Amino acid sequence: MTELRWVLILLGIVLLVGIIWWSRRTPAARPDSTGTRREPELGDVTLASGEPTQADAPEHIDDDVVPEPAPITAPAPSMTYESGDQLTIPMPGEEPEDLPPAEPEPIVADKIVKLHLVAREGEPFVAADVVAALRAEKLRFAHYDLFHRFESEGNPAPTDRPQFSVSDMLKPGTFDLETLADKQLKGISLFLALPSPSDGVAAFADMLATGRRLAATLGGQLVDEQGCSVSRQSASHMREDIINYQLAARAQADEEE
Repeated sequence: MTELRWVLILLGIVLLVGIIWWSRRTPAARPDSTGTRREPELGDVTLASGEPTQADAPEHIDDDVVPEPAPITAPAPSMTYESGDQLTIPMPGEEPEDLPPAEPEPIVADKIVKLHLVAREGEPFVAADVVAALRAEKLRFAHYDLFHRFESEGNPAPTDRPQFSVSDMLKPGTFDLETLADKQLKGISLFLALPSPSDGVAAFADMLATGRRLAATLGGQLVDEQGCSVSRQSASHMREDIINYQLAARAQADEEE
């Protein structure tokens, strides 16, 4: 009886060891539900130490091989013009300007009303930009190599008197369009010669408005003959002087008749 008991104990131990061994077999050795042997795959094994398996490890990188950068597509350049190109591009709807065939008649003025558009210190005007701005204001290059405002938009005749004119602020005051592209200007002068071919007050209002627009376009400062900024008050005084001049001129003309 004692021997039989020991035989049963040994058989139970063997059976228990077999069950434990079978349960610990690797997935590679254990058949799947279909009965076929499944080969081990990456990621099946995880080390107890927490170190990455082959599935987690990064691919080997060859230090001698430098990957080529992705191609870069540069943006299309914006359409820009050099300052000198402004002289060769007529304004929309404007034909190239021709000087009158004969010298204009000299202008005899009793009174000159002036405004100056001066560049900021250290930032002179680019001459070509000035010409482009003057043309944008519909001023025409004509008599005495200056820019003028005429009543007619066509080419002026030698006898046409300008409403007002624009010159370089420095002597001789003329504009040489052939050599102007490479020059810089410290300022320009707008001047009205009285008697005017039309109403002097209206001509001054046009000149003042043009000067202010040019100041905004070119980034300069509009000043009077004393170098003071043109305010509403100073502009009003200049307008009153023109009115007084015209009243006096009419009175004198009436006496001569």
